[in-house]
Amino acid sequence: MNVTAIFAIAILLPQITRNQYLQFLIPISMMLVKDYLIGFHSLMFVTYSCTILFVLLGKYLNEIYATFIGVLLWHLIVNFAVWWSYGGNLLQTYILAIPFDFNLLVSTLICVILGKLCLGLYYRYYY
Repeated sequence: MNVTAIFAIAILLPQITRNQYLQFLIPISMMLVKDYLIGFHSLMFVTYSCTILFVLLGKYLNEIYATFIGVLLWHLIVNFAVWWSYGGNLLQTYILAIPFDFNLLVSTLICVILGKLCLGLYYRYYY
Protein backbone atom coordinates (compact mmCIF):
# COMPACT_ATOMS: atom_id res chain seq x y z
CA MET A 1 0.00 0.00 0.00
CA ASN A 2 1.47 3.31 -1.05
CA VAL A 3 1.21 6.51 0.98
CA THR A 4 0.34 8.38 -2.23
CA ALA A 5 -3.32 7.40 -2.14
CA ILE A 6 -3.48 8.04 1.59
CA PHE A 7 -2.09 11.54 1.15
CA ALA A 8 -4.54 12.24 -1.69
CA ILE A 9 -7.42 11.06 0.48
CA ALA A 10 -6.14 13.19 3.36
CA ILE A 11 -6.10 16.24 1.08
CA LEU A 12 -9.58 15.58 -0.34
CA LEU A 13 -11.38 14.49 2.84
CA PRO A 14 -12.21 18.04 3.98
CA GLN A 15 -14.28 18.37 0.77
CA ILE A 16 -16.07 15.10 1.39
CA THR A 17 -17.03 15.47 5.05
CA ARG A 18 -17.27 18.30 7.50
CA ASN A 19 -16.75 15.89 10.41
CA GLN A 20 -13.36 16.90 11.83
CA TYR A 21 -12.88 13.54 13.55
CA LEU A 22 -13.32 11.60 10.30
CA GLN A 23 -10.99 13.94 8.44
CA PHE A 24 -8.16 12.93 10.74
CA LEU A 25 -9.27 9.43 11.73
CA ILE A 26 -9.56 7.94 8.23
CA PRO A 27 -6.00 8.73 7.02
CA ILE A 28 -4.45 7.76 10.37
CA SER A 29 -6.42 4.49 10.38
CA MET A 30 -5.25 3.76 6.85
CA MET A 31 -1.65 4.41 7.90
CA LEU A 32 -2.08 2.07 10.88
CA VAL A 33 -3.42 -0.70 8.65
CA LYS A 34 -0.56 -0.13 6.19
CA ASP A 35 2.02 -0.29 8.97
CA TYR A 36 0.39 -3.38 10.45
CA LEU A 37 0.61 -5.16 7.08
CA ILE A 38 4.05 -3.91 6.04
CA GLY A 39 5.65 -3.51 9.45
CA PHE A 40 5.94 -0.91 12.16
CA HIS A 41 8.98 1.36 12.09
CA SER A 42 10.83 3.89 14.20
CA LEU A 43 9.65 6.93 12.22
CA MET A 44 5.92 6.33 12.66
CA PHE A 45 5.39 9.48 14.73
CA VAL A 46 6.96 11.63 12.02
CA THR A 47 5.09 10.04 9.12
CA TYR A 48 1.76 10.18 10.97
CA SER A 49 2.38 13.82 11.82
CA CYS A 50 2.96 14.54 8.15
CA THR A 51 -0.29 12.75 7.32
CA ILE A 52 -2.10 15.07 9.72
CA LEU A 53 -0.32 17.96 8.05
CA PHE A 54 -1.76 16.86 4.68
CA VAL A 55 -5.27 16.98 6.16
CA LEU A 56 -4.68 20.48 7.51
CA LEU A 57 -3.30 21.66 4.18
CA GLY A 58 -6.32 20.17 2.40
CA LYS A 59 -8.63 22.10 4.70
CA TYR A 60 -7.09 25.51 4.12
CA LEU A 61 -5.48 25.42 0.66
CA ASN A 62 -6.34 24.53 -2.89
CA GLU A 63 -5.74 20.80 -3.50
CA ILE A 64 -2.90 21.35 -5.97
CA TYR A 65 -1.10 23.80 -3.68
CA ALA A 66 -1.71 21.47 -0.74
CA THR A 67 -0.07 18.64 -2.67
CA PHE A 68 3.03 20.63 -3.58
CA ILE A 69 3.46 22.16 -0.13
CA GLY A 70 2.66 18.86 1.62
CA VAL A 71 5.25 16.89 -0.35
CA LEU A 72 7.83 19.64 0.16
CA LEU A 73 7.20 19.57 3.92
CA TRP A 74 7.25 15.76 3.83
CA HIS A 75 10.65 15.91 2.13
CA LEU A 76 12.06 18.32 4.71
CA ILE A 77 10.55 16.75 7.85
CA VAL A 78 10.83 13.02 7.14
CA ASN A 79 14.33 13.17 5.70
CA PHE A 80 15.48 15.28 8.63
CA ALA A 81 14.08 12.58 10.93
CA VAL A 82 15.89 9.90 8.91
CA TRP A 83 19.15 11.83 9.26
CA TRP A 84 18.52 12.43 12.98
CA SER A 85 17.81 8.74 13.61
CA TYR A 86 20.46 7.13 11.46
CA GLY A 87 23.17 9.76 11.13
CA GLY A 88 25.26 10.56 8.11
CA ASN A 89 25.36 13.73 6.07
CA LEU A 90 22.17 15.84 6.17
CA LEU A 91 22.65 17.32 2.70
CA GLN A 92 23.34 13.90 1.23
CA THR A 93 20.20 12.54 2.90
CA TYR A 94 18.10 15.28 1.29
CA ILE A 95 19.74 14.82 -2.12
CA LEU A 96 19.35 11.04 -2.14
CA ALA A 97 15.65 11.36 -1.27
CA ILE A 98 14.81 13.68 -4.17
CA PRO A 99 13.92 10.92 -6.70
CA PHE A 100 11.66 9.16 -4.19
CA ASP A 101 9.94 12.34 -3.12
CA PHE A 102 9.56 13.47 -6.74
CA ASN A 103 7.77 10.19 -7.44
CA LEU A 104 5.66 10.85 -4.34
CA LEU A 105 4.78 14.31 -5.69
CA VAL A 106 3.81 13.11 -9.16
CA SER A 107 1.78 10.13 -7.97
CA THR A 108 0.02 12.13 -5.23
CA LEU A 109 -0.76 14.86 -7.75
CA ILE A 110 -2.25 12.29 -10.14
CA CYS A 111 -4.36 10.77 -7.34
CA VAL A 112 -5.55 14.21 -6.20
CA ILE A 113 -6.53 15.24 -9.74
CA LEU A 114 -8.36 11.95 -10.34
CA GLY A 115 -10.07 12.22 -6.96
CA LYS A 116 -11.08 15.81 -7.68
CA LEU A 117 -12.53 14.77 -11.06
CA CYS A 118 -14.46 11.91 -9.46
CA LEU A 119 -15.83 14.20 -6.75
CA GLY A 120 -16.85 16.72 -9.39
CA LEU A 121 -18.74 14.06 -11.35
CA TYR A 122 -20.34 12.71 -8.20
CA TYR A 123 -21.59 16.11 -7.05
CA ARG A 124 -22.72 16.99 -10.55
CA TYR A 125 -24.87 13.90 -11.10
CA TYR A 126 -26.03 13.01 -7.60
CA TYR A 127 -26.74 16.43 -6.08
